[in-house]
Amino acid sequence: MRFLLICFFFVISCHLFSQGFRLRGVIRNEQTRLPIENVNLKVQKSTLGSATDKEGRFILSLDRIPCIVTISCIGYHQISLEIADIVNKTVEIYLSPKVQELDAVTISDHKATVLYKDEDFSVLDYEILEENLLLIVFRYQLKRAELVLLTRDGDTLDVSKAPEVPALELFKDVFGNVHYLSRKGKAYQCYYNPALGKLMFPYACPSDSLKTIMGQFLFSMNDRLYFQENNPDRFTTRIGFYSKDQGKRYARNIHDAKAASQYYDDKRFENPFPWSRDTASLDASSHFRELFFKPKSTATLVKIGRHRIAVFNFTEDNLEMLDANGVIIREIPIDFHKEDTLTFLGAIAQSLFPTNSWKWGKEIIVDDPFENVYAVFKKTGMIQLQKVNLETGKLISGVELPFPNPEKIRIYKGSVYFLYKGTGENEKKKLFRMPL
Repeated sequence: MRFLLICFFFVISCHLFSQGFRLRGVIRNEQTRLPIENVNLKVQKSTLGSATDKEGRFILSLDRIPCIVTISCIGYHQISLEIADIVNKTVEIYLSPKVQELDAVTISDHKATVLYKDEDFSVLDYEILEENLLLIVFRYQLKRAELVLLTRDGDTLDVSKAPEVPALELFKDVFGNVHYLSRKGKAYQCYYNPALGKLMFPYACPSDSLKTIMGQFLFSMNDRLYFQENNPDRFTTRIGFYSKDQGKRYARNIHDAKAASQYYDDKRFENPFPWSRDTASLDASSHFRELFFKPKSTATLVKIGRHRIAVFNFTEDNLEMLDANGVIIREIPIDFHKEDTLTFLGAIAQSLFPTNSWKWGKEIIVDDPFENVYAVFKKTGMIQLQKVNLETGKLISGVELPFPNPEKIRIYKGSVYFLYKGTGENEKKKLFRMPL
């Protein structure tokens, strides 16, 4: 009888072993409690594994228990779990984000070089046209403007007369097309024909219509045109998109309720004596309050490559990473934008006696081909660009531009471009390039 019982349990255990097991669960961020996509699960001493979907869910097949499962994801600490039993419900697993603390931001010592070196001409404007640089240059007056196409190393591809003068600026739309705008109100699309080696201007339209229609959008993705609307009070940002199928849709509303409440409470008590006729003092007080407290930066929407969108939510101190459909796939805490809170009098004092420290410049610049993002910091006219790690939200490297008050800063394929005019009487505005 004992022998028969042993054989019976052996057969039952073998049958269960041959069936295998399935572990179902969801993996979340330990801090935000949001699901994590693309987490890898690997059964040790086995070829079995799985990965989480957009909602952080997974189904992992097991050929035996107990076993050890290793769970890993970029930007998170790896963990190993011992699976001793299988439950019928979905299990929740939490991963802790890695925080890469740096003692200081590494600043590049690369030097800026002039790309267009003709000393008789000044650069009015520039844009990146496909893989090259398109410049508006002029000698003495805008009626003598020319268009110059350079490689990113500064080699000349073509020089063309402006299709219409006086010149105004270059405008790049959300589809990457560059348009030459004249002061007479016309916009000419710029196209370079490499076979002929010539700049061409195939289409023209009214410049105000072009900027009114295209200027409201930030970028295009998945047949959608994304936009960001800031309320006049600067305390609310609305993010959305326009598509042929759905029309205009709002996807996100970010409101800084605390800052708005403080501002309007202060404004309410700005004049405690309504019968007072000291309008000069009231105007001065209102001006300072508008200057130091009203201009807020609640959020910034940017495109990362072809398939990702980033919302820098400065109100809630989060970097929200979205997929091409606008669905949040990851949230990361950020704090590089935070500054010491100043009182009203403290803000006035700082404007009169500025401190010698870098301040968040409320601007984000994207190197789209390399999918890198840079935060802008300012100090007495100088500019510092600091790269943001999109996995941790921390600053990891940076470069300080060598001249004060540079204009039109662009970053493309690992280099920063900007315009600068020296202080000398005969100085011309030049286009500079500096490796990051």
